[in-house]
Amino acid sequence: MALVLAASCLGACGSDGSGDDSETSDNTSAVTTATGGGTGGTFLPCSAGVEFHLAGNVEGQAIDITEAPSTGGFSQQSNPPGPHFRVPSASEDDDEQLVVVYLTWAEVVASGDVAPVQGWVRLPLGGPLPGQTICAGPGSEMTFPGSDDEDEVGDFQFRLRELSGGTDCADSLAGELDGCWRR
Repeated sequence: MALVLAASCLGACGSDGSGDDSETSDNTSAVTTATGGGTGGTFLPCSAGVEFHLAGNVEGQAIDITEAPSTGGFSQQSNPPGPHFRVPSASEDDDEQLVVVYLTWAEVVASGDVAPVQGWVRLPLGGPLPGQTICAGPGSEMTFPGSDDEDEVGDFQFRLRELSGGTDCADSLAGELDGCWRR
């Protein structure tokens, strides 16, 4: 299902996870097809019965989160904040016990295409790196997997690379994070 809307990008990286997603960024576009581009590798699949999954390793800490706020999702509208994915919805208060994810991309992305993203993940309290905000760097990407399987229509997959953290995302972090959200 290809979405056709005009879009511009306003995004956030370096956010403190407070839900203020108003910082602007210069997110350049380089959309490729899932079979012919991107940084390589595969995206984390959305498992049956799991609405959200974030997995990876940051600074030697294994991350495996399958519990997320029940609100949120993606939009490809051009009006602010532009094409984005947010869990929970920006209108909801962020629960510090649950993960918060905010990612943006530059323009409408058709199913099966891969596009660069920027943004951040705030890890929940009570787990590895509690309450820390992890920023996506170059090589971070997203896709809406192209599929004829009705259960997969609407899935959103992402991989975060060249991670950073700290004030203004200035501190380089070793590791990678991969995620999937099923509507």
